[in-house]
Amino acid sequence: MSGSNERKLDELFLAYRESLPDREPTVNFTPELWRRIDEKRKVNFSLSRFARGIVTGALALCFVMTAVNWTSSPMNTAYTATYADVLDEEHEQELENVGEAL
Repeated sequence: MSGSNERKLDELFLAYRESLPDREPTVNFTPELWRRIDEKRKVNFSLSRFARGIVTGALALCFVMTAVNWTSSPMNTAYTATYADVLDEEHEQELENVGEAL
């Protein structure tokens, strides 16, 4: 950096330091600091507890839905049959219809 840029930077830092004076510590500084920290922790704790409850409920719902799908038997073979099975069944029906027609 050139000398003028360093001088400008030093002036900027000096102006910043003067605009934010040091606060005098009081007797209640540490208790107030911890009180604010604890308030933020309470909010975070309650939000994390709520989120854990939602996740637990969603997991339970997934288990229930999986159990229902696993234990239920298909009611219609059209939903579980392959394309080849459907064509084979249709072909058998056509053969029966031709046999009845003769």
